[in-house]
Amino acid sequence: MILAHALAATAVMSLMLFAAPQTGLARERSIEVLDLDTILKTHPLPPGGAGASVVASRRAGKGELQIVLARKIPLHIHDQDHVVFVERGTGTAWIENAIGEIETRPVKPGDIIDVPRGKKHGCEKTRDEDLVPLVLTSPSRTPPKFFE
Repeated sequence: MILAHALAATAVMSLMLFAAPQTGLARERSIEVLDLDTILKTHPLPPGGAGASVVASRRAGKGELQIVLARKIPLHIHDQDHVVFVERGTGTAWIENAIGEIETRPVKPGDIIDVPRGKKHGCEKTRDEDLVPLVLTSPSRTPPKFFE
């Protein structure tokens, strides 16, 4: 568990260090400390509504950290690289392998999923608690394409 948190922190730091700095904007921003429980409580998924929602996000250079609350994220692709850290919940991830087949993998808190751009992926919770993945993304130019 400690290794997983260290890897996630390393991924965020790496993105911040190697992304092009925006010094003018950085001077205008102040340091914020946010509480995940508060974010999740103030942005619940409505019953019978959307299967997933980005409940908060923060820019880091040219990348972005998204906090997602999800029951189900349909299989989709986009032009962004992702590093997904499963913070809460258990589920099944669908991940396109090197030969284009969709594999299923169980996911749990502490798991890190590396999703290269252009690869199909999605997930669904397997218990009562919604999934809370923290998603670090590279910049995107096009909206995702969903399947199902």
